[in-house]
Amino acid sequence: MKSGDYWFVRAYLLLYIFSPILNAFVENSHQQLIKNTLISFYIMQTVFGFYNSDVWFSEGYSPLSFMGLYVLGRYMKLYPNKWMENKPIIDIVIFFTISAFTTVCALALTSLFPKGATIMFLYSSPFVITASIFLFLSFTKITMHSRVINWIATSSFAAYLVHCFPYFFQPYYLDLIKHWYDTKHLIIFFMLSFCYIIVIFTLSIILDKVRIIVWNRFVNMFL
Repeated sequence: MKSGDYWFVRAYLLLYIFSPILNAFVENSHQQLIKNTLISFYIMQTVFGFYNSDVWFSEGYSPLSFMGLYVLGRYMKLYPNKWMENKPIIDIVIFFTISAFTTVCALALTSLFPKGATIMFLYSSPFVITASIFLFLSFTKITMHSRVINWIATSSFAAYLVHCFPYFFQPYYLDLIKHWYDTKHLIIFFMLSFCYIIVIFTLSIILDKVRIIVWNRFVNMFL
């Protein structure tokens, strides 16, 4: 895990703190200025955060990379382009094509040096970012309403906190699944891992729902 087990929490909170400044920049700047800023940023990140894995970008795990993605998302929303108007199936095809290309490159690089595969799948990888953009675009064009999904989604962050809890992640999650991989038949391994992940996710959601009820009652006692 980068910068500790809860790196995402810290990076997200810093993004949240700076989001008003980023919004002000996007809303009060000319389109060309924002475009030039994004191009310059991603050139810098590709050179120093992907090719060289500079500490400032932390392989895409840093608040700086999050801010770049945030501004990119705002730019795409404010200034849609023709390539963003594809049908969802086209976006999915592009996503899988880029992902397959990235995987092939990763396998090729692995034969050259040990960490070759890891580099291609970094959060700062331009291939990962581009594939993610098209996957995101495909979902923006699909209309779906579900009370169950919304109910689960409001507690999905709790699943992340449980999975990455330092005293759980390594011994009871990572090591256990690795043990199954080493000792079980491949089909049994997939079945056990799938069921285990679903159980942990479900328990995380239930635990958070209990937390919400307790917290609401606690707040109502003093308000």
